[in-house]
Amino acid sequence: MSADAVVPYGDRALEVLLPRPDLQWAQHLARRLRAMREPAILDCVAGWETVLVHLASTHASTHARMRTRITELVREELAKGGAPRDAEISVRLHEVLVHYDGPDLVEVASACGLSVDEVIRLHADTTYVVAMVGFLPGFAYLQSVEPRLRLPRRATPRVRVPAGSVAIAEDMTAIYPMESPGGWHLLGRAMDVRPFDAGRSPPSLFLSGDRVRFVRRR
Repeated sequence: MSADAVVPYGDRALEVLLPRPDLQWAQHLARRLRAMREPAILDCVAGWETVLVHLASTHASTHARMRTRITELVREELAKGGAPRDAEISVRLHEVLVHYDGPDLVEVASACGLSVDEVIRLHADTTYVVAMVGFLPGFAYLQSVEPRLRLPRRATPRVRVPAGSVAIAEDMTAIYPMESPGGWHLLGRAMDVRPFDAGRSPPSLFLSGDRVRFVRRR
């Protein structure tokens, strides 16, 4: 891997361009970069085929030094042949209590040829992986929804989706961290959870690579 694969991203970040799209490997690399305990690194965020490294300094010397260190670490990881299996790494598991009373629940059941109880069971029986956080602060894209529940986004998005709404679209599920427009299918409401809190460190509850399970409120 060349230094050209670690490029400037504004004046306070570097972007690692991975040789191939591989979410698990990107998440693994972000964990390894955090584990360096390098004071110059504030945070590392994994994407589909990139890792963004936020830096504490705008100095050119710091950027040059970190480009070298990051390039060396990525070369070492590539030489190992890929990311470790889930069983070999420590990940955070979040359990989220959900009241399944969403306005699209019956429509989703009908579109999928399932009963409402089957939709709820299939949604809650899966352990999801946080693929990335975006769209809104704290909005975590969770993979992968059970194939029998996969639907395209709504033809007409809603102007307002309530904060805490649990929704599905394509192969993803998510919790809306705040009220916003949205085109996903609403299955229910997350209880007693704040996906984003500006006063918390880090502000996002869910981080790339975390696992999430939904628990049905009885």
